[in-house]
Amino acid sequence: MKKLIKILFILIINLLLLTNTFSYDLTQKDDKIINRVDDKLIQVIDSWKYTAEKIVRILKKYNSKKVKSERIKAILEVVIDDIEYEYYLWEYEEIELEQDFISTTFSWDENYWEDEQEYETVYSIKWNNILLEEWKDSKQNQKIFEIFTTLIPEYSRKKIINFMVYDKPDGDTFAFVNQTQEDQSEWNLVVNKALFYKDWELDLQESIHTLVHELYHTISLSATQMNHWDYDTCENYELSEWCLNKKSYLNLFIKKYWKENFKESQDNEPDDFYLEDETAYVTEYAATNPWEDIAETFTYFVLQPKPKGNTTAEKKILFFYDFKEMVKLRNEIRKGIKGLK
Repeated sequence: MKKLIKILFILIINLLLLTNTFSYDLTQKDDKIINRVDDKLIQVIDSWKYTAEKIVRILKKYNSKKVKSERIKAILEVVIDDIEYEYYLWEYEEIELEQDFISTTFSWDENYWEDEQEYETVYSIKWNNILLEEWKDSKQNQKIFEIFTTLIPEYSRKKIINFMVYDKPDGDTFAFVNQTQEDQSEWNLVVNKALFYKDWELDLQESIHTLVHELYHTISLSATQMNHWDYDTCENYELSEWCLNKKSYLNLFIKKYWKENFKESQDNEPDDFYLEDETAYVTEYAATNPWEDIAETFTYFVLQPKPKGNTTAEKKILFFYDFKEMVKLRNEIRKGIKGLK
């Protein structure tokens, strides 16, 4: 069920990012979203053997209790009607959603929907250029992308196909990446412009740190590093419905540094690990979970001199020196930093 709602959620998010989000009235663009969501759900029902009844129950419960946006409510209401009509669903019993499903999906969803409403620009990436797809262009957006292309070698960022910008001064997220629905090997890079700039001046140091961090997510969570799994078939560490490959960076990193705390990391507050041993993490944010830890540690690996390895945090940085491709990427990013100064 988690897999089902995640697919639906990612699909709608990516589609909404490419449409006008400033009106709550359904438009022709909304109709396109509805049609594509309908098609995807029908594929899920036909291919994954989820019943139409179960999908409708989940969507109704979700739409009535969790969705705040009137526009998203309207879209999901039409989707529900379409599925009921398609599969002749006139009556069915109510069921309760699993608590773990609610806690791991809905609470995260609400923040995601909120950010989605703030998007002001969407670009597609073509080689070293961005092409405006929706809404307004700006020199500030272009400057952030210029830093990204100067900083990151082309071979390492070619899977990032969209560059999206929102402006939320009261937000606490500088940037994030997510996979596109069409191809799990392709990514969107999303930045909060308001946090990249301080008093209208670009914060170059924070920009570099953020972009390197997000780049590593696209490396460690890519399709080459993990695969879908079903139930108990994963012999390595797993993230949601993903099974990490045995020799993937993240699987090796968890095995070496998170083995004892991996299960707890899915439930504990980030402060719990950091306060327990501050010397084990390069930053407090790194203690959030293993995938944030490895991304933060990679950023320090790139930006800082090679440490001696006296602390666990320093040993984590030295972890990357065992991979020639990571050392090569480090050298090229550092060369790019010189080009920014």
